Amino acid sequence: MYLHQTALQNDISSSMKLSSKPTDISVLSIDELGRELQKGMDDIAAGRVVSADEVVRSFKSEYGI
Repeated sequence: MYLHQTALQNDISSSMKLSSKPTDISVLSIDELGRELQKGMDDIAAGRVVSADEVVRSFKSEYGI
């Protein structure tokens, strides 16, 4: 994520910013946690996944890193 932000902003920053606030699972009920986990499982089942190797190749081709 840090490398992605650095490349996008063309700046080396000491902070990272997320486009949305991550889910704090410590405050979720069992049902809410189940729904959040199901979202991830649905993404996997639908093929909305990217391997680490693909990410590295993408960074190398797009940003030369």
